[in-house]
Amino acid sequence: MRLVPPSHHTRIVVVTARRGPMSNVCKALMNGVELAFRQLRDIGDLSEKIRPEIYDDACDASQAIRKAIGIFSTDTRFVIVHLCSDATSAALNIYRAAGMLHLIPAATSNGIHLSDNGLQFRICGNDGRQAELMIDYATAEFPRHAFAIVAEAGVTGDSQKQALLDRLKHHRRKTCKVLYIERDTNLAKIFRGADSNYPRAIFYAGHNAEIMRRVLLHLGVTQPNSLLLCFEAGGNVDLTGLSASARRTLRFVRLLPNGQNTGSDDQFQQYRLLGQAAGEVLLEALTRSASPKPPDVAMIIHGYQFETCIGRLSFDSDGESSGHHYAVVEPAAAL
Repeated sequence: MRLVPPSHHTRIVVVTARRGPMSNVCKALMNGVELAFRQLRDIGDLSEKIRPEIYDDACDASQAIRKAIGIFSTDTRFVIVHLCSDATSAALNIYRAAGMLHLIPAATSNGIHLSDNGLQFRICGNDGRQAELMIDYATAEFPRHAFAIVAEAGVTGDSQKQALLDRLKHHRRKTCKVLYIERDTNLAKIFRGADSNYPRAIFYAGHNAEIMRRVLLHLGVTQPNSLLLCFEAGGNVDLTGLSASARRTLRFVRLLPNGQNTGSDDQFQQYRLLGQAAGEVLLEALTRSASPKPPDVAMIIHGYQFETCIGRLSFDSDGESSGHHYAVVEPAAAL
């Protein structure tokens, strides 16, 4: 079926982090959203019918709330919202109250509860999906390693820690030490007593790439036979200047392009893909819908499979997606 441009003018707001430590990630995500718009501009005069507007929350929860309140006061009906889980979780109730349809491209936290109004959709796989992949990988590939979790405080760290512990129960791993970490944590202290000759698989719960790099540096020197397994944010770690032993320590989850078994050399490719997929889903749903009302567009999203850059996506009754492809990769193969 050929898509036709909507007969109505539609305002789409994209809220992401153009400032702050996640600005490079945001740039990649926005490049993906913009690519989705460019791909559909040959369908009539789409640029005149659907207009995106960009808001910046700097991945900060308080700023995300202020931006959401500002959007609430406008005639916006559709939003692609937030990069970070903390910011997303803080602002969701405002979008719900406004009756806006919103797509979440990259916030993975299991603590983000999609409401039962049918207007919320998550493009990425949540922490439970990624934790399952990581634990299964480590159990199969490194069965003799002891397991431990290093967890940041906050929505992301708490969600990922619990997702890892839940999957460990599936494998009946009875022991898994949990270590808590902050930006200024003394790594020698929290890893005290670890035998450098006894390998461990250390799962990192959190998204601070600077702290991950510190942990990698420490393990590369003190425990070169161990592994550091990270969620997708592990792909953001700057490996410049790291020793070969530190690089060999890292594994992380990577979102793969549709139909491919490996990622590209682009460090931020997965965020571009998530932004593009969010745009593809929303724009196709808008062109298929006879009405600009969010509930009518949401019915289209719930009822179709969408051919996107990350696979054929479909959404369950809670708005969680399936059909994308993830893998655990090593830096040498991904960066």
